[in-house]
Amino acid sequence: MTSIIKSVGRLVTALSFVILPVAAIAASPALSFTARSLNFDSGNTALLALDGQGNAYQVTTVTDSSGRAWIRVTKTNAQGVIVATIQFGGTATDTPTAIKVDAQGEVVIAGTTNSKDFPVTNSIVPTVQRSAAFVVKVDSGLTGIIASTLIGGSNYAASCRYCGTGASALDADSAGNIYLAGYTAALDFPVTAGAYQTTPPGYDNFGSASFGFVGEISPGLSKIVFATYFGSDAVNCMGSECIGAWGSTGFVALAVDTSGAIIASADVYLRVAPPPPAVGTTTVKFAPGGGSVVWSTAINPNGDSQEISALALDGSGNVLVVGVAENGAVGTAGTVQPCFGPNNEIVSVIVGGFIGKLSGSSGAVSS
Repeated sequence: MTSIIKSVGRLVTALSFVILPVAAIAASPALSFTARSLNFDSGNTALLALDGQGNAYQVTTVTDSSGRAWIRVTKTNAQGVIVATIQFGGTATDTPTAIKVDAQGEVVIAGTTNSKDFPVTNSIVPTVQRSAAFVVKVDSGLTGIIASTLIGGSNYAASCRYCGTGASALDADSAGNIYLAGYTAALDFPVTAGAYQTTPPGYDNFGSASFGFVGEISPGLSKIVFATYFGSDAVNCMGSECIGAWGSTGFVALAVDTSGAIIASADVYLRVAPPPPAVGTTTVKFAPGGGSVVWSTAINPNGDSQEISALALDGSGNVLVVGVAENGAVGTAGTVQPCFGPNNEIVSVIVGGFIGKLSGSSGAVSS
């Protein structure tokens, strides 16, 4: 459920404090907790992950006295006391977007960097240009970097001036393999043979498409096991609106099940998604190895747009998703709040949160 915890962390640390679980009291059903103030930059977001001993790891960016920004990982014990920190990064912009404690107790951080001097121990792609996705693995005591690598490409359309590659979500399996998802406009992103989609984003003299990507990396971050594009060049436009209009897809949440299948949610803009057509978000289940799609679905395909911010799997392999939607999302009968409610006369568009459960076998909304 780390992804759900991550979403909560985004909320609380906007106020520069973190609520950390201590323990459940045996004699009472109430949950005891403590609040600790951590030294994060004002307004920054922190991402959280827990290990099996109740230790919490928070990752965010901080700025030192010279004005240089760093990625900082902070470990707190079950009582909320800070026990270790580590920071790393390059001299440009480094943005952490996901954190996970794997089965071996190692802490994995993913994100996006524009730094040419980002600390890299393994170069699994020859060269990268513009922004790149990064994966960094540190030991549980936060004493040092075990491995780190960049993923991206060096070939972008000349018309795509601000395009790049970035990671937005990660997970790990029991063997320590890392699963990564994000976005890229690189024409030479390192997709592997037999991947679901190997055709790169389209482009012309006025613009370029941007695709999502999903990949698996070996535990030592030394090899790409598989990687695939996921996206479409197609757009919904008419006449002059079509000049420079290209599809845009980017994965924002990911989880891997016990079979190695990957479930990921992507934000979708100005395009026609792989079936079914989607407005806002498409959730996809890739077969183990990334060679095929088991199912692809949108929670509310014919309504207003929605965005999924996190997902997790339950014990039966069903997919729990949380996010926001314009004018709410279509609920199911018998739930806490099946209807979002009507708009008022002052605000024409209202954004509401939602939580949903999808069948792991079909992607259908569970009732």
